[in-house]
Amino acid sequence: MNEVQQLLLTSFSCSPHRQQAEQQLIQHLITNPQHFQQLGLLIIVQDQNYLQMATVLNATIKLMKSNQQLITQLYKQSLFEIYTNLNVPFYCKILIKSAIKIIFEEDTQYSHLFQECMFLYLKDQRSIILSIQIFRLLTDTIISADVVDQNKYSWYIDYIEQVSKIMNQSFNLENDSLIYFDFLECFEGMLFRFFKYDQQKYLFFQNFILQNQELSKLFINIFSFQSQNHFIQCQSNSTIQNAKILTLKCYKHIIIRMLSSRNKQQLQIFPIYQQLNQLILFLIQSLQITISEEVTIIILEILSTTINQIEFYNIYQNYYQQLIVTHLYSYLVYSSKQLSLLYNEPLDFIQQELSFDSQNKLQSLHNQTLDLIRALITHIDGAYSFLSSSAFVLFKYSINEILSNQLFIITEQEFNHIKLLQNNSIFYNFDSKQRLQISLLILIIIQPTLNTRYDIQEYLAIIIQNSYQVVLQCQDELIQILFTKLIGESYSILKSTVSQLFYKQFLENIVKLEQINKLALFYQQINTINLIVSSDELPGFIEKNKLFDEIIQKFSSQISCTCDIRILQMIEEWVSTYQFQQNTIQLIAQHLAQRIYQEQTNIYNNQINREIFIELSWNILHQIANHYNYFDYLLSVENQIVQLYKQVKDEESVQYTEKMIPFVSIIIQKLKRVTIDQISLLPKFERILQSQNYSFQSLFELLNNYMYFGREYFINETTQSIYFHLALSNIVSNLNSTLDKCEGALLIQLGIQCLRNDLNENILRQIFDHSYQIIKQSNTDELLASRIKCIFLSALLTIKSLSEKIIGTNQMQSIQQELYEMNYSAGYDAKLFIIYYSNAILQNPEILLTTGCNIVSMLSYQLEQQKEEKFESFDGCSSGSEDDEHCYENFTEEKRTLEEQVTKFKSGYVSVDEFETFKQAIYQLKAHHPNVIAQFKQGLHFFTSKKLQQMLSVTRAQYEQPRQMIKIAKRKNH
Repeated sequence: MNEVQQLLLTSFSCSPHRQQAEQQLIQHLITNPQHFQQLGLLIIVQDQNYLQMATVLNATIKLMKSNQQLITQLYKQSLFEIYTNLNVPFYCKILIKSAIKIIFEEDTQYSHLFQECMFLYLKDQRSIILSIQIFRLLTDTIISADVVDQNKYSWYIDYIEQVSKIMNQSFNLENDSLIYFDFLECFEGMLFRFFKYDQQKYLFFQNFILQNQELSKLFINIFSFQSQNHFIQCQSNSTIQNAKILTLKCYKHIIIRMLSSRNKQQLQIFPIYQQLNQLILFLIQSLQITISEEVTIIILEILSTTINQIEFYNIYQNYYQQLIVTHLYSYLVYSSKQLSLLYNEPLDFIQQELSFDSQNKLQSLHNQTLDLIRALITHIDGAYSFLSSSAFVLFKYSINEILSNQLFIITEQEFNHIKLLQNNSIFYNFDSKQRLQISLLILIIIQPTLNTRYDIQEYLAIIIQNSYQVVLQCQDELIQILFTKLIGESYSILKSTVSQLFYKQFLENIVKLEQINKLALFYQQINTINLIVSSDELPGFIEKNKLFDEIIQKFSSQISCTCDIRILQMIEEWVSTYQFQQNTIQLIAQHLAQRIYQEQTNIYNNQINREIFIELSWNILHQIANHYNYFDYLLSVENQIVQLYKQVKDEESVQYTEKMIPFVSIIIQKLKRVTIDQISLLPKFERILQSQNYSFQSLFELLNNYMYFGREYFINETTQSIYFHLALSNIVSNLNSTLDKCEGALLIQLGIQCLRNDLNENILRQIFDHSYQIIKQSNTDELLASRIKCIFLSALLTIKSLSEKIIGTNQMQSIQQELYEMNYSAGYDAKLFIIYYSNAILQNPEILLTTGCNIVSMLSYQLEQQKEEKFESFDGCSSGSEDDEHCYENFTEEKRTLEEQVTKFKSGYVSVDEFETFKQAIYQLKAHHPNVIAQFKQGLHFFTSKKLQQMLSVTRAQYEQPRQMIKIAKRKNH
């Protein structure tokens, strides 16, 4: 045992061997259960190292569990004795909690032993604390259980019943507050977790909780303890306060669930429901005492939940004025924390503190007060009139106080109302500006129910119009924000009452701001403008687009300096919603380019990394480039981006080009031309391609646009070389997929088709050499082989003489043999071959006699694939086996990818009608070589001849989109 103690001391020392000592110690305890038991005894007698011992015992059991070693009775009994001993402190027992849970899993007998001890210790103050500690441990087994049932967990119900009864009869909150606190903390913790995360378990215990007389009595006893109708007493005893708070939280969970899930007839039999009248009075009266904000929020939440119950109507009818004037008004005053948010995080303040919808609002005293006021307006007669009258009186009186003159005349009735308010904290704790804020908040809250109150509408219209200039000159930003919100919220109701000239002046004042130094006010002004311009009947004086033009010109500087992503998100929404003028769009683009440049420079210099702003800025630029209203502005927009082109060229890194490349591609496609700045990016593409493992991704579309719209740049041999080197690097790479290589083959075809005789001979020779090697390899995928053959087809169609010269007579025969095998992917590849074949038979009609039957089958299949029939109906597509099904899924994905490639492919052959081309070739042969046509038809089978006749007699429908890319024959397995 001395060795064990020495290892223990070393394990918890600063010795470099402590980790090794700990491992040896645990192994000792695993191989010698007696040592484990002896350490347990030392914990019970509270040896000086008992906490370290408890930690080691816990680790030992966990290791045995993970190694699937047998945990014998000696280990289990030792842990049981430690936890159920009155002398062992609770914080020590917590250290072995995980080990005991493992024991419960291994042996259910021990959970029963703990239950027996838990009930056995319900005797005196000292032992009941241990009982509650065991109860807390066993409660965790319910929380972690998958399901609960009456038989297995009846002990829980019995224990709650007994402990509540004992506490009601034998204990006193003042003397035994720790017992109350321990029990309630455990009970409320379980209620909270079940209520929020596990409704099924909550429902299991709900009936017991609602019907239990002793538990209900315990709760009300805690409330009424030495209270004299006050909720919180004994300020010096924080344990009593915490016990009362936990009781209140329990009530909240129970009441909210009870009122939402039971009908009135069921509720009336429950003791907790029968106590609600008394509880509501306690809660209202408790607000008179200074209590924590957390408690106040819970009280207001319970009041908001019960206010719609007819049984409690009389209480709220009697107390609503006192509740509003004495308490709720003071809760509406913005706290220092809220004001700090206003100045430091202005957008957060507008979106959270001034957003009264349930999705955005925070759980705060301020917002919970607003909820209760809305509930009073909805359910209690007279509350609406009282609130609106108070708000008007407070507003007028506060404005007069701020101005020190009588802008508003106060009537005798209103003056009496003021006297009523002056006796409360709203006057002696707060100043005139704060009272003005309260009145504005009330006027905002009552807007949704203002439709039928024409008297209040007229009075509100007068108030808004007469006080606007005063508020405009006021230096209090919060008052300006609330007044601005009131104008927006009331617009739909007051637009026919308030002068339209007023709204015009209001909007003009917003856009006249010389500088935006009050961001929170600006954001609220934007929200208010949105409410006005989104109205069904927009006033004639409002030019929506011009209005936002002026606003964004004032605000655009925020783009390049803001740290709030929501500002950029807001601008992105505006760009897509409103049609801005050219100078505005140019200004936005200028600031976005500056922002991108600065953020990328910071990252390149290993400073702050804020990629999100780069992403959002490019998103806005893409939005502008894709917006049809901004087409005429694209050249001026791109002029602002040129600095980013230079940055990309100068930097070795290829980061952050993935957003710029599609943008350049959109600009080229829209303007149908390539600038010198755009083409200057071409040398950078090799590094980008390498970084993408030779997969083109967005470069594919950009290179298409480069070649198609910027052919003149590629007459230069150096530029040509870069372009074709990129495509060949893609095709020969081992790092990318077959489908990636198909893009490289398309780019080579496009280069050949566009450049024609301007294509350098050496480059063309290099293309032919690589292409021929690929199609001759036995393991080349059929999709790729089909695309590579199209390189030869493109060359022979567009630069026949040069191609034949480079290939040579001997190799030409071999290549022709490959081309006439007709193993092409349906869609563009098959189309290109049919066009080539149609030209070839005009020059050499004899070809038709040897290959005519195959070409008819190919044409027929090509036509069938373009009828948009389901893939399963095609011949040979499905054999019914799992392997074929998997092959079909992969094949469908390949087809979709190939089709997407062709939609970005700029080849002129994509739009050529191959069927019409073939028909015209046949008609010409029939006119000039009738014998060949006759011999060709004689060699066809009956059904093949029928197909040919049908195709020659039908005019094929034209499609705007490229044809589907579907394989003619089944793919080979490689």
